[in-house]
Amino acid sequence: MLVECRGGELRALTSEKEALELRLQLIQAAEHSIDLVSFQIRDDRTGGQVLAHLVDAASRGVCVRVMVDGHWGSNSLPKPLMDYLIRSGIQFRERPVDVRYRLELGRPRLHDKLLHIDQKHLIIGGRNIEQDYFGIGERIYVDEDFYIQGIYHASIADYIDCRWNECITAQPRLYGEEAKRMVKKQVHPQWNNMLREQALCEIEKWLAECRAEPLAACDTSRCGKLELETVPIECEQIQFLHDVVGGKKNAPCAITSRIHQLLEGSRSSIDLCTPYCVITPQLKRILIAARDRGVQVRILTNSLETTDQVAAHAGFANERRWLLRHGVQVYEFQGCSTLHAKLILVDGKCSVIGSHNLDYLSERRNSEVALLVIDASFSHVVQDIYQALLRQSRLLKTGELLLYEAREQSVDRDELRSFRRLRFAAPFIQKYL
Repeated sequence: MLVECRGGELRALTSEKEALELRLQLIQAAEHSIDLVSFQIRDDRTGGQVLAHLVDAASRGVCVRVMVDGHWGSNSLPKPLMDYLIRSGIQFRERPVDVRYRLELGRPRLHDKLLHIDQKHLIIGGRNIEQDYFGIGERIYVDEDFYIQGIYHASIADYIDCRWNECITAQPRLYGEEAKRMVKKQVHPQWNNMLREQALCEIEKWLAECRAEPLAACDTSRCGKLELETVPIECEQIQFLHDVVGGKKNAPCAITSRIHQLLEGSRSSIDLCTPYCVITPQLKRILIAARDRGVQVRILTNSLETTDQVAAHAGFANERRWLLRHGVQVYEFQGCSTLHAKLILVDGKCSVIGSHNLDYLSERRNSEVALLVIDASFSHVVQDIYQALLRQSRLLKTGELLLYEAREQSVDRDELRSFRRLRFAAPFIQKYL
């Protein structure tokens, strides 16, 4: 669906500080509406600052809506905190767990990540509302967001409304005992054991402290030091890609189908960056056809040392030799951080930025959103980011693959044992990865 607009600016947010500061500034300046859609949200320092600003916005009459995935690892807000937010005027909904899928990995999720303000400011990308994505958590994620200013996002607003009114979304339960695995990820689990009024008083104090604290973000990635230009953009250069609410994931107009169409039309180059790379049969056929046309194909993903999803990496590890044999250049991210950016660049002129991974879950189960930008100037910006990530990565070669796999044994022993077991199991559970 084409984004209705008159023209604006598109900017990459590679700096963690800038990504959080801009979110807070936009929320402070909001006049009419704020829609925050996130896969994960947590009651940590960064989440507290975002929530405190949302409460302030609601107190001055702004319509504030928050929507999050309801899985135990996604919505990590204690029930008293959600109660406080709702009492403060914030509308809150979550997409509940689909219990028809017995395997956790196979359950459909709300994987969207959007901040849409006054229908003229949009932040879209890979960052969740957790401090780990802003440089101050236990696990540091290298990620990217993108900000569009001055464009009227009619199609985006319509999509958020449809997702908000979807029959399976609902206000979360505000009372009752929390599951132990949910409490384990909460920063303030003690609120669950207090009398509700006492907990609400504690939460009010905590939010006041979050407002007064310095910015809860720290620049960690080398990508944050890039000098990236703000690119003027027109409506005909941007398309909003999303899944059909209530429809099928493989619909011709759905996000995965549109991405596959873009890759099938490539003529010179395909650059892919995804934290989780589990190649589906359809994507395999597309990449083979692209290589047969002489298209250069590069894939950048996590290594075993940097991944936060060993099962997904096990599925990818089984495909590495196949990819190399068919002429695909494979890069694995190195270092102490975890790659979480999702970027697609085709022929140096078409870019896809958003939440979509190259795995079975994104292609067949999860709700996803992205922007397709057809503009050479903006593609140069995405290419600079991609090159910066490649400089932190290692190019795999067929003749060195056995040596590289032997080096992987330097990781934690328990993780290595889990990885080896999952490599054997991956062909049987691949569709859940």
